[in-house]
Amino acid sequence: MKKLTLLFLSVVSKLCIAQVSITTGSYFQDFGTTNITSWTNNSTFPGWYISSGGSFQGYANLAGSVNSFNAGGYYSYNCGSDSKIGSRASSGAKPLYYGVVLQNNTGTTIKSINVSYTGYQMSLAQNGATNIIAFEYITGATAPLINAAGATGVSALNFTQLQNSGVSGGNQLNWYPCTQRTAISSCVPVTIANGNYILLRWKDDDDTGNDHHMAVDDINVSFDLSGGTCLVFLPIELLNFNAIYKDYKVALNWATASELNNDHFTVERSGDGLGFNPLEFINDNGTNTHNTNYSVIDEQPLNGISYYRLKQTNTDHSSSYSKVVSVETMPLQEIFVFPNPVENSRVHISIGNISNYTLKLIDAMGQIIYQEQNTKELIELDLSIYPKGAYLVQINTHNALFSKKILYN
Repeated sequence: MKKLTLLFLSVVSKLCIAQVSITTGSYFQDFGTTNITSWTNNSTFPGWYISSGGSFQGYANLAGSVNSFNAGGYYSYNCGSDSKIGSRASSGAKPLYYGVVLQNNTGTTIKSINVSYTGYQMSLAQNGATNIIAFEYITGATAPLINAAGATGVSALNFTQLQNSGVSGGNQLNWYPCTQRTAISSCVPVTIANGNYILLRWKDDDDTGNDHHMAVDDINVSFDLSGGTCLVFLPIELLNFNAIYKDYKVALNWATASELNNDHFTVERSGDGLGFNPLEFINDNGTNTHNTNYSVIDEQPLNGISYYRLKQTNTDHSSSYSKVVSVETMPLQEIFVFPNPVENSRVHISIGNISNYTLKLIDAMGQIIYQEQNTKELIELDLSIYPKGAYLVQINTHNALFSKKILYN
């Protein structure tokens, strides 16, 4: 996975269509944590517009399971503390356009851009035509209108529905509280002369009988200032990022193939996959062209499902994120062995509330000398057939390993 450079941006206003001024190479927009209850073009978010093809319907709180927001139009969505914007093209509200106008003020001609964002299917409608939010762009010497004709589509950046009800007819419009999401990214060859404009927009057509609520967030646009086409988007090249749960701990591992002006990594953790908090900081040497491996241990993971992501920060303080990975953890269990030391060859092992496990008895040479599947909370072993000495009792579950040393005198 290639990480994108996020650089400083400034906002300027024009008398006609206001836009975001790109001065050094990159643009990033999330939609904050405040509920968006109304919309004004180029005011709610600088440079952002919606077309007059539909009205802004307001803020949809996805805490409930049944959708009461059936009207076609634009919406903001919130599943906790992270807002998104999107639409439901339905009935007279079609097509719907929303997007941002950017002006190239970098002093050079831009030959390509790399666009990435997260697409969210916020609800499930009845079965029908496949619901697609099409990505388009328009360039020009003047700022394009949000609903201007002559757009170029980029199918690789389209957001296609993630779920379909499989039910024809009736109302199946139920909420997905930000769980149905996908990361979308692609490089686009495009020429933007210095001082010229580009409109990036999403188009939502009325898909009869299948108008889901669809939304976008975390829009990241990187501009190749090298004069090449889709060549330079390489602050780091991330090979992998994974999480492994063992012995009540979570090991976070990742590797990079190359790094350019990398300042540090931040491992972030979440209990719901939505709100993340810093867990560990890893400083970096800046630039290298060889494979580098990293590892962090979460010594006290959350109970249940934990979500992790990697934040990479450049020397210019811009940053980007990895995919989200998750692991399921278990509460720390105490295994009781008694009596210990064992004096009359019989030992009792209290397992606690683990419902299904494999018990292993391992000798001092590391050999498994006894093994059984069990579900009991208390078991008894007879050690009379084994020589006296030190042994290890191991309890293996589907995602954890517990062990206890015993002495047989």
